[in-house]
Amino acid sequence: MKKLGILTLFLMFAFVTQAANLFDDFEGYDLGLISEVTEGAWTGGNASVTMPVLGNKVLDVTGNNDPARRALGAMEIGATDTETTVFFRAKSPSLANPDTLIGVTDNTAPDTYSHMQAYIQFTNDYIRARNGGSIVELLPFTVNQWYNVWIVVNNNANTYDVYVNQGTADATAGDLYADNFGFRYSNSNPIRTFANVYGDGAVIDDVYITPGLD
Repeated sequence: MKKLGILTLFLMFAFVTQAANLFDDFEGYDLGLISEVTEGAWTGGNASVTMPVLGNKVLDVTGNNDPARRALGAMEIGATDTETTVFFRAKSPSLANPDTLIGVTDNTAPDTYSHMQAYIQFTNDYIRARNGGSIVELLPFTVNQWYNVWIVVNNNANTYDVYVNQGTADATAGDLYADNFGFRYSNSNPIRTFANVYGDGAVIDDVYITPGLD
């Protein structure tokens, strides 16, 4: 499941390739609560590193009662950065309405929806995203199926794009579901944290933070 190849966005008029920078694929940890097995890199209540498929560890935040989060550290997205790709894979394993957000924020300890800036949300049978003051349904999701998500962040303009597909194919222009969406709130700080807020019903894997289009 790790062999996804080069994660590349093939755009309509240009081909841009960056070397993907792995943020976390959870393979280096023992199984168990993230607060106990990640040496403080991750925090988050009942969130745990599990291995539902032999040889592939994931972050399971189903039933989590606290946000699961990790500081971006050296991978933080600068305040004037215009293009950084946040890639991850995620699924809702059993619920059509898990009400869970996954994405990035400038907040170092996000614990509510309003702290998140660029994100997707599994809820009400749809993958959704916020465009400023509005929630937009991007596409319906199927329970227990993996989705590849590319969030391309323009922190300078406080906007982001979202590409979504399944399988092992690279993203294409046809996978663009959120185009130039506005952050939930304006931001003049670096993006500092990757987080899952309200983790009732999601599994996350293969997180990459890469400058440019990945």
